[in-house]
Amino acid sequence: LAMLRILRTNIQTLGWWNGVLYLLGTALSRASADRLRIVKYELVSQPISTAPLLPKHRGKKIQVREASSDDPLLRSVPDRREGVFAERFAQGARCLLAELNGELAGFLWFVKGDYPEDEVRCLFRPLPEGQSVWDYDVYVAKKHRLSPVFLKLWQAANERLYAEGI
Repeated sequence: LAMLRILRTNIQTLGWWNGVLYLLGTALSRASADRLRIVKYELVSQPISTAPLLPKHRGKKIQVREASSDDPLLRSVPDRREGVFAERFAQGARCLLAELNGELAGFLWFVKGDYPEDEVRCLFRPLPEGQSVWDYDVYVAKKHRLSPVFLKLWQAANERLYAEGI
C-alpha cells in the first residue's frame, strides 16, 4: 500500500514516464548497493544570442568574470567533490563567476570539445566541432535564486562565446 502511494505521488509530481523511471532507478540502486543506476539527462541545444537577456538597469551590481583555478570564491562552493574544479581546469574547461558584494552569487562551466561526464561514465561531444561548447554545472546561490544572477551569467557567456565564434 505504501509503495502504491509513493508511485502515485511520483507520477503526479514527475509525470508517468519519469515517475516510473525514478522508482525503477531507486529499486535498482538499492538492490545493487549503488552499482546500478538510471540517470536521465535532457540534452538541449541552445543557440548563442547577441540579444541582451536583461534590460541594462537590471543586475548592474552583479559582476561576472572568468575564474582561475586558484580563485578564492570557488572554495566557497557547497556540495562539490574535492578536486573536481582542478580536474575541470586541467581539461580546459572555463568557469564564469557571478559576484555580488564580494560574495559568490553563482557560476557556470563550459568546455570546448569533448566533456567526460563526472556523474556517469560517458563522453559528451558537442557538434559541430569548433562551433559548439558543452555547458554544465550551472549554480546560483540560494539567496540569489529568482534574481538576475542566472540571466547575467548567461548573458556574459553568450557575449564571450559569440566573440570567439561559437
